Formats: sequence, structure tokens, C-alpha cells
Amino acid sequence: MLRTRGSAVPIGDGINGWDGANAPSRPKSDYYLNFSSAEHLARELTPARLKLLEVLKPLGPVSIEGLAKQPGRTPALVQTDTAKLLDLGLVEQDTAGRVFVPWEEIEIDARLTRAAAA
Repeated sequence: MLRTRGSAVPIGDGINGWDGANAPSRPKSDYYLNFSSAEHLARELTPARLKLLEVLKPLGPVSIEGLAKQPGRTPALVQTDTAKLLDLGLVEQDTAGRVFVPWEEIEIDARLTRAAAA
């Protein structure tokens, strides 16, 4: 399970270049994602995607090109990974096309249990 907590995004306060017109929407509540298996989680949240979240979180809204300036990343790879993170609801995009992490915290909880004997 993956859980996000709280919004890191003030609405319309003008910080980070946001104004009322470009302000992202504030997530209404905590957000949960469930995966059918550890393998599914690993396919969706690859090490590169987790690193992208880690890099993006403190930056605030940034363009794909800006993110691609990180070592070892190309615009095509960043675009693909960002699209998946947008799909999962872990990043959002403002009206100027910049992406950002709207959550104060992202928590990943994986539990491995023994299958019941047949």
C-alpha cells in the first residue's frame, strides 16, 4: 500500500510563482494506492521514479526539461516516468505544465505474509 498525507501545496498564495490562475488544486484528503503484489508495486514505482519523486519534492513546480537536467536522465525518460507518476496521482501538473509533488509525505507500506497451507 502507498499512502500520501496532507497537502504541501498552499492555494493561490503566490509562492513559487503560483498565482490564483496557476494555483494547483489542493488534495482533499489522504490518498491511498493499493497494489496486487510486491512485484506490481516495483513495476509501477521503479527506483528511477522514486528518485524522481525525491528530487522533485523540494523543487516545487518545475518543467520536464528542468527535471531532465538531473544526472543520468533524459527528457524522454523523465517524460515517461512523470506520466506514470501523474497517472498514479503522486505528482500533479499546474496550468503552465510544470509538475510538482502535492503531498507532505508519501509512505510505502509493504507486508509480506506466508500463504495459507492448501
